Amino acid sequence: MKRFAFILFSFFTFLQVLFPQEELNTDSLETVLKTATGVHRINLLTDISWEYKYNNPDKAIMYANEAIAASKKENYILGMALAYKSKAAVNIIKADYAQGKVYILEAAKYINKTNEKYHKGKIYNLLGIVYREEMNYVKSLEYQNQAIAIFKEIKDTNEICGNMHNLAILHGRMNNGYEALKIYTEIIKIEIARNNDYGIARTANNIAGAFVNSKKPDLALKYFKIAVNSSKKCKNPNFESSAYHGMATIYESNRNTSEALNYYNKAIAINTKFGFHEFLANNYFNVAILYYNMNSIDKSIEFFDKARALNKQTNNFENYISVTNQESYAYQRKGNYDKSFELANEALKLSTEINSLIGLYNSHFLLYTLYKSKNQYKPAMEHIEKYNYFMDSLRILEKENLQLELQTKFEIKDIENANTSLIAKNKLQQKDILIQTRQKYFITIISLLILIIAIILFFILSKLKNKNNELSIKNEKIEAQSLELKEINATKDKFFSIIAHDLKNPFQSLIGISEIIIDDYEEISPKEQLNLMRQLNTSSKSTYNLLENLLEWSMNQTGRIIPQIVDVTISEIIKSEIEKLISQATAKNISMIINVDKTFTVKADQNMLSLVIRNFITNAIKFTPTGGKIEINSIKEKDSIKVEIKDNGVGIPSSQLENIFKFDVDKSQQGTANEKGSGLGLILCKEFIEKLNGKVNVESEINKGSCFSFTLAF
Repeated sequence: MKRFAFILFSFFTFLQVLFPQEELNTDSLETVLKTATGVHRINLLTDISWEYKYNNPDKAIMYANEAIAASKKENYILGMALAYKSKAAVNIIKADYAQGKVYILEAAKYINKTNEKYHKGKIYNLLGIVYREEMNYVKSLEYQNQAIAIFKEIKDTNEICGNMHNLAILHGRMNNGYEALKIYTEIIKIEIARNNDYGIARTANNIAGAFVNSKKPDLALKYFKIAVNSSKKCKNPNFESSAYHGMATIYESNRNTSEALNYYNKAIAINTKFGFHEFLANNYFNVAILYYNMNSIDKSIEFFDKARALNKQTNNFENYISVTNQESYAYQRKGNYDKSFELANEALKLSTEINSLIGLYNSHFLLYTLYKSKNQYKPAMEHIEKYNYFMDSLRILEKENLQLELQTKFEIKDIENANTSLIAKNKLQQKDILIQTRQKYFITIISLLILIIAIILFFILSKLKNKNNELSIKNEKIEAQSLELKEINATKDKFFSIIAHDLKNPFQSLIGISEIIIDDYEEISPKEQLNLMRQLNTSSKSTYNLLENLLEWSMNQTGRIIPQIVDVTISEIIKSEIEKLISQATAKNISMIINVDKTFTVKADQNMLSLVIRNFITNAIKFTPTGGKIEINSIKEKDSIKVEIKDNGVGIPSSQLENIFKFDVDKSQQGTANEKGSGLGLILCKEFIEKLNGKVNVESEINKGSCFSFTLAF
């Protein structure tokens, strides 16, 4: 069977649910519960629920629900928080992170109304886990650091170790395996010294996972075996099944199928007993693949059916699609082409319904192989063309994910640097670290701005130098070209005088604020420090936006931007850009009214069109007063689509309209909330639209607003 390049099933994500060991005696607690009343009874219910989260999840939910009902009756806020925390933990252990997030957000809402530190740290730890599973690593690190700070404050070693595990897992997700393994090694030394089987099992599983990722199966197998032994001692089925699954995948990769099946079956038995359905579906899938590779097609189909049923039960549609496609291959090998076609088309239909790129990619390739095997070349070619299209889409998505991963790494690095103050031993050390961090941050920003300016100037000066060389060669046209050069120089001089003016003020602001922070740090109150840093951040962002437009413009002038014309859905671009700018509009209480047909597409370069829409919306927000509104419309004309961005802002004087898209006229103007701008974005918009064979238009009336529009062919 052909293994899909983008298969959704990984071998297993070792142990991702990290809870420090609990040592409560549920039998004795349940005995006391029989006679307990009021708040005391609620506390017992939440304690028992939390203890049962691994060994008896159904009981854990039952006690948590009883605690919620009693807490509502008693108006006991802490009881509500702890009960929802238990329900969240059960769902996280079952890998149902979506439902877990619902419950843990409820828990956080209640715990923040109390002064209880320990359970607040526990809840923040769970928030870190669910955000990590959503790949929101910045949010995950934010809550993880808050939890660590709380547990360090109350000096709880168990909880600190638990959060160190989550930190290591986060590094693993960010492909920083060395740092993750380093943290795990530190933790297991502590757990062995404490003779803590729970901690040893948990950490050994994660170390084994790190060794699997670094392609060291022998070391991974060693630590999985340690995890099994320790899991049995502390009676933790989640850790034990995780270790068995990991061992099975290693034996499978070494082609030891009998041992692989042995350990998969052990994991299946545990996951079946305790209702870990998502992990169980993964077990079934791996066993199905194993039987397929052994050419036991009927057994393979049997386990594919089990995996499909569980994924359907848990609404895991992406995994359901993958299993269905794989099972189609099994029927194809068996010679049952009707069933193979049936499953392939089912996977394709569901992939289309949920817009699953990986599902569409795999399903079209599968149908291509099926039609080709039956010598039906026309439909086969149709599916291979769609397969190639979705393969290109996945490559683009992979590139975007890589860029997002790099961006997240930088954001996390900044947050980690900011949070290093949490490990300082005294207040003086914290101040020193904070000052040094801010100075480095400021120097980095200034250095980056200077470098960008130097690059831009280099490009522009290179262009002028080329013009002069051409003039010296073409003597017969020297007079005309000399006049052209003078005009270009005059225009550029005027342009740079405008840009220099717009850069001067934010740089003065950056320098002034930084000097106040450096020179008067000890005398400035924390509130004033925060205000100054916000001003510094705002000024930096404003300057960066100007430089970003300037860089785009300079690249366009030097011919380095070549449009990649494709069919682009207008509504998707507008939705994406509004999501980036909605916080700016919200800050000014500006309402956004979108009247855009979701079926309209145009011939355009996606990046160019994104920049145009982003600049027009940003401009509308800037010149719309607080409480105003912005309307975005799409209109189908004879052979083009017209997009309008209307606002009810300050408007543009008629004397300035004719110069609105010229860069040799100073158009710098502050927005209704004193926002800065140079007008370069509008120039860039016009150049990009014209490069896409479109037209830009602007209509405006003082104190009634403006309407910027453009048309592109569809």
